[in-house]
Amino acid sequence: MNNIEEIAQDNLNKQQTLDILKSDVLERISAIVQMKMSYEELHKKYQKLSDMYSPHRIRDCLKEAALRADEDAEVIAEKFLLDIWRKELHPIIFKY
Repeated sequence: MNNIEEIAQDNLNKQQTLDILKSDVLERISAIVQMKMSYEELHKKYQKLSDMYSPHRIRDCLKEAALRADEDAEVIAEKFLLDIWRKELHPIIFKY
């Protein structure tokens, strides 16, 4: 019976250590959950930026910008030529 009492007392003494270890494990699990949530949020931001600055996206944006610039240049050239025609050539043609 003495042996059983010693084992029971030893178990009671270890209970405090087990409670401390259990608390430590719960804190670590909580920290891991927070890190996982932070990782997922950062990963979403990374994915968004990665998609935005991918070589294919940059190429497509450059193509669009080049097309717009070409169209704008044509409009400017047409206006310029029309102004020249109105100011210089138009009066000469109707003069004769």
